[in-house]
Amino acid sequence: MGKKRAASQTVARKQTDKAVKLYEELTSLNDQLLTASSLTPNAKEIENSSREINELVQKIIKLQTDETETDLPSREQKLNKFISWCHERGAKSDKVELTAFEEFGLGLRATQKINVHEMFLCIPRSLMMVVDTTTSSIGQLLKTDPIASRMPNVALSLYLIAEKLDKSSSWRPYIDMLPRGYDTPLYFSLEEISLLKGSPTYEHCIHLQRNIARQYSYFWSIFTNQAGKYPVMAKHFTYDLYRWAVSTIMTRQNMIPKSPEATDVEVKGGDQNSLVLIPFWDMCNHKQGEMLTNYNEDLNECHCYAMDVCEPGDQVFICYGNRPNANFLVHNGLGFSKTDKFVKTRQAILTNYGVKGESHLFFLGKPKDDCLPEDLLMFLRVFNASEDEMNLLVERESGDELRESLEPISEENDRKCWNFLKVRCSLLLRTYTGRFSDAEFWASLMLVMLLWQRCKSKAKSNSQ
Repeated sequence: MGKKRAASQTVARKQTDKAVKLYEELTSLNDQLLTASSLTPNAKEIENSSREINELVQKIIKLQTDETETDLPSREQKLNKFISWCHERGAKSDKVELTAFEEFGLGLRATQKINVHEMFLCIPRSLMMVVDTTTSSIGQLLKTDPIASRMPNVALSLYLIAEKLDKSSSWRPYIDMLPRGYDTPLYFSLEEISLLKGSPTYEHCIHLQRNIARQYSYFWSIFTNQAGKYPVMAKHFTYDLYRWAVSTIMTRQNMIPKSPEATDVEVKGGDQNSLVLIPFWDMCNHKQGEMLTNYNEDLNECHCYAMDVCEPGDQVFICYGNRPNANFLVHNGLGFSKTDKFVKTRQAILTNYGVKGESHLFFLGKPKDDCLPEDLLMFLRVFNASEDEMNLLVERESGDELRESLEPISEENDRKCWNFLKVRCSLLLRTYTGRFSDAEFWASLMLVMLLWQRCKSKAKSNSQ
């Protein structure tokens, strides 16, 4: 009997020693990650900084492997329970059903004909997940922490984690239906990130990875240093779990008007809206088109309307928003080969102005009249034109009128043109690593800005 007790004590001691060693390793890596992710690298250092952060994150993930969930039931296995849960909470979805599609995963399928602008889904506020600080195991932290209390997306991410770790959570049917992983930049490898060099998305992805690494390090320290107060989070809060929660919020978040009684329930802030997750509705897949979801404040319901005629058996899509591909990639992990339905119209307009639609080189050297080259100016205005602005350009007989007057299309178009020009020139300059000092970099960018301002001034004087 004594030998068994001694053996048991030896095993327990080894397990304790192993846990202590693991904690010490994680603490050291976490401190390094917090330091590395808190720095703001310049253009020359950004790649090395990203590599350092990525290496630290991978080491942390490897040490935390035991906490990673495996052998989970598929989402399809939880489907019926989730649908029943939604209907019990007031969801109305008699025209559609939730099912799996080969190329899309889960999505909504029409069970009867749905006409354009016909409502097919109604989700009450009681079914929407908001940050409830009165019942959450980390409610006090969400109310008082300087980061969580001021960043609703961070608060909702942490709240989601706490609910996921709570086996008795009332949100269990919904959480079980969420994807196990995502295609957001938080899951990109260094090699995948490097493929984006030269595009505006490159720095956005690196910036996102650095921010989330810093947030994770910060909250890991809080939970582990206050393990008595947050025992579950201290034991199970991992980087993999945090990036999963952040990706869930990034890809599924919505804003609804804040309810009058929400001051003590939802994270306080100056915004009059609340950040929420909308179960069932967020199972809809995206297609470019008209945004037809709204919130009815009188009924406290989210109403979703069809943007196309759907026959029985058709997948019912919604539009997540008319955003550039770069935004979809960073925030949704999505990319579309055809996002601009007006691409042919833009090409036709540019051809009319003498700018080749397929390929065209623009030269900034020795600009005429100290302005941007006319062909570049034409491209900027057409590329950033709205549908109404393109109609205005199409009505003009030729490109000569715009070339002679350099007349701006609108103030909004001018703003978009400058932002596009600034980003593209900035990215191009930064590809010449080591060729420019910081001072030369900003001087070059200021020159481009000066040329743009002179174009605007010339246009203004010509119109008077």
